[in-house]
Amino acid sequence: MDTTNSELQVDIGQGSSPNPEQTLPSQRVEDLQAEIERLRAHIRSTTEAPQSPPVPLPTFYGSTGLPGSSNDHRNGIPAATEAAARDVPPVVPHFEELPPAGTFSQPSTGRPLALAILNEPYPGNIHIPNLPEYNGTTDPEYHLSSFEILMPLIGASDATMCKIFPATHGGDARRWYSQLRNGIINNFTEFSTLF
Repeated sequence: MDTTNSELQVDIGQGSSPNPEQTLPSQRVEDLQAEIERLRAHIRSTTEAPQSPPVPLPTFYGSTGLPGSSNDHRNGIPAATEAAARDVPPVVPHFEELPPAGTFSQPSTGRPLALAILNEPYPGNIHIPNLPEYNGTTDPEYHLSSFEILMPLIGASDATMCKIFPATHGGDARRWYSQLRNGIINNFTEFSTLF
């Protein structure tokens, strides 16, 4: 390279002759040379630096994540990260103990409406009128008769009445309903008799 009057000619081709268009101010050339040297040093440091041995991944169930897996998987995790992972207690999933297969059954209480009632579609056009909540402290006959008078006025079927009636219960009345045997109520007449 030749330097003349604060300008430098840079040969960018192999064996090509300098060209006036390839002439750059000296400061710009120095900046580019410094950048090239910095990049070369970076490349050397990343390719020539000794690699630290891989650190094993902290696992709870071996490398596959499955219980009983014993093969050890290694990865390049810094030692500080591995130490921090060892200090964290393992998360052990908690599963409720289930009965053996074939013996599982639903609770015997809490769903007193029969399947025929539950399976009947609820009409979307029914608007439930405001009914006072029955909590067991007032007259149950009065509450029942008020309900039976209002429901036909809104076009509620027998099954719909069975579905709506528990929503008018609170307190002790709601507890009473939740303790009824599953499937005991087949129609509103049975429901009102139990009530």
